[in-house]
Amino acid sequence: APVDESLPPAQDAPEELALQGHRPPPPKKASAPAAPPRQPTHAYLATSVQPAVRHALRSVAALRPYDPCQVAADAIRSWTPDSKPPGLSAGREKLRTGEYLESTGLLGVLHAGMCAVNRARPADPRVYLADYISENAVAPPPVEVPDYVKALEGFGTEEQLSKLEKMHEETRATLEAVNEA
Repeated sequence: APVDESLPPAQDAPEELALQGHRPPPPKKASAPAAPPRQPTHAYLATSVQPAVRHALRSVAALRPYDPCQVAADAIRSWTPDSKPPGLSAGREKLRTGEYLESTGLLGVLHAGMCAVNRARPADPRVYLADYISENAVAPPPVEVPDYVKALEGFGTEEQLSKLEKMHEETRATLEAVNEA
């Protein structure tokens, strides 16, 4: 095939262009890898905290502790894939599990905490959630002090001792009646 000598050889093309005042385009820069797409909320929470939250809820439901928020936070913080939650006991609770969890206020704190985890997307979402629950825990209800304990505060006289003994006898009689029934 005949060669057109009016065209410069291929390797000389950039030099020829430079001599004519044209510069070759700069080499393409390697682009930075694109950030991975943000996971949808449900997928992120399912992979980051959901198993630990299930473990915590089951632990709280089984133990029925005085301070359920602290127990839940500790369970989430210490959860591992090998963690075994306590079994749920049947029949001894006055409230069903769902009603109990709602009555503690834990579910509201947990929901707000999971929303905060989703917004922040921290490096360790379990610890973040546990800290959130601890910091925003609902105060446990006050403990009802029995009358006989209140009576002990003024303890000291014979009259008070006899009243206390009478209260103990009444309590024993009530317990025996309940046990016989």
